[in-house]
Amino acid sequence: MTNYRNYIEQTISFDKGINIIHGKNGQGKTNILESIFICSAAKSPRTSNYKELINQDTKDNYFVINMEYTYKDTDNYIKIKYDNKEKTFIYNDICLEKVGELMTRFSSVLFTPEDLYIIKGGPDYRRKFIDMLICQIDKGYFYLLQKYNRLIKQKNASLKVEADSSEKTAYIHVLNEYLADLGTKVINKRLEFLHEIKIRSNKIHQSISSHLEEIDLRYISVDGVTEDVFEKETLKRKLDNYIERESIRKTCLVGPHRDDIEICINGKDARSFGSQGQIRTAVLSLKLSQADIMEQKNDAKPVILLDDVLSELDISRQRAIVEKFHNNQIIITCTDKEKILENRNDNIRYIFVQKGKIIV
Repeated sequence: MTNYRNYIEQTISFDKGINIIHGKNGQGKTNILESIFICSAAKSPRTSNYKELINQDTKDNYFVINMEYTYKDTDNYIKIKYDNKEKTFIYNDICLEKVGELMTRFSSVLFTPEDLYIIKGGPDYRRKFIDMLICQIDKGYFYLLQKYNRLIKQKNASLKVEADSSEKTAYIHVLNEYLADLGTKVINKRLEFLHEIKIRSNKIHQSISSHLEEIDLRYISVDGVTEDVFEKETLKRKLDNYIERESIRKTCLVGPHRDDIEICINGKDARSFGSQGQIRTAVLSLKLSQADIMEQKNDAKPVILLDDVLSELDISRQRAIVEKFHNNQIIITCTDKEKILENRNDNIRYIFVQKGKIIV
């Protein structure tokens, strides 16, 4: 990492098994995991603005991440550079023309305390969860989302135009036709993956909860719960019916950018009725199922990034997670390494971080 977050210049090596990054809060532990995840998803889980990733203590206006890694028994290299608002993505000395080309090159799954908002937060957290998963497996979906979001911006701009004319209404109808087509593809891709997540997460959840609880996921779209295949005509009809309301609100009110996923525990909405322990277990089940799906789809075990989440769990659940990923590379951050994986005999690599530096 160069000029990245609170790191001026730092090189870090990891063992194939368990790696524990420890140190006090605010030293830069999470920044390391963030830099690794960016090489997997081409975006930070904490900000959409690359400028915020530049070290604030230097006068330089850039940052660089270089990562060497092995994927499917092949040595590879990723370089990400942001310089004066320009992003550069390089894979094995090839400059990628589109950011989506970085997707699927390297697999990682990130667990953070903020993952609780997948259940506790608003619909945008749940949409982000499933969209990020699909993008890391299917770069075509990344481009599909880009097209859809550009079209939403175009429609919102048109809705803000004060002129109330037949030409404006006709133009909105044309945009709705394109939105119905792209939006239906987005929804059906989400439904496809949600079906897999539901099956895998419920199996994991039952195991974690000693078969006392079941988890269920339902996609909430235009006309309520959508279980199977979503039809374009349904979205187009709703879009056209909402033109008058959207003209008043001056924003697009219908489509996958407004949809939600309902997460239930034993038939009850976890967001409204789940205890803190139930929510934590449910989120853990979802993230574990994400790792399983990524391994299956990418035909390679993802790197597991655990950002200060094990300390919130009892020792039995800590061990359950590590045992689940005993063949994966695991990178863990914590403030007190003595409370993580107590009395475990694994050959663990410890990395101490202090003020943006690795202390050997």
